[in-house]
Amino acid sequence: MSPSRPPRCAVFTAEQAGYYKPRYTAFEYMLDQLDASPEDFVHVASHTRYDHQSMHDMGFRNLILLTAATTPSLTATTT
Repeated sequence: MSPSRPPRCAVFTAEQAGYYKPRYTAFEYMLDQLDASPEDFVHVASHTRYDHQSMHDMGFRNLILLTAATTPSLTATTT
């Protein structure tokens, strides 16, 4: 992320995008709305199939998986 672009948080819904996960189009909507690229993100989610798998395929590498029974763990890291 560029020093001129400070970190920010945002929430987008599948309803806003008009597509539901794990379709790539839902994540592309988010990228377009934020004028961002996959390397700009740290994505925290609770489901590997509907969040991390698609995002990893699209080039997202900072993915954190949370579950109710465990502490956070990295599922992928920046290379």
